Amino acid sequence: MSATVKSVVVRLEELLVALGKLFASKSLETLVSLVARLGIDGILKRGAQLLQQALNRAFAWLEELRVDLSQTDALRGLIGVLTPMLRGVDELSSAAASGLDKLGLGSLEPVVAPAETFASVGQQVLNSADRVLHQLPTATQIAGLKQRVTDILGSVGELRSEIERAALAQITTPNTGEQP
Repeated sequence: MSATVKSVVVRLEELLVALGKLFASKSLETLVSLVARLGIDGILKRGAQLLQQALNRAFAWLEELRVDLSQTDALRGLIGVLTPMLRGVDELSSAAASGLDKLGLGSLEPVVAPAETFASVGQQVLNSADRVLHQLPTATQIAGLKQRVTDILGSVGELRSEIERAALAQITTPNTGEQP
């Protein structure tokens, strides 16, 4: 199965939603406390650092994608305007051809036929462009993902601070042998 940009964006969104739920839960708070008590906070620090780096890369990729896709919304709008116009040209040329025959002006068919061809080919082009656009994420999706990444980066920063505080608390708290 080949990945499309849209499928990658959808999977990234799923990952970001899951990370958001994780950061919103109390699980990380408990993990930080446990890791600090066990003295293995370095592993969690490194994991948070790697997550932060990955999120920064995702943000940069999303920004590049936003720039690359900046014209797709305009193209979607153009397709929306041109589709009824081409339909109108087709209907008008069909009506004109029919009317010309009734008036005995069938000799104008060479003028009407190119209009029908234009409408038909134009609609095929627009349909193809529309299919391509449906495989791309929208600017709204990209903006939403960038905001999610920003929010989670803030949570990772808070996690890193929490790890530092918990580790420092373990160093400064005398070990009495009692469980907290």
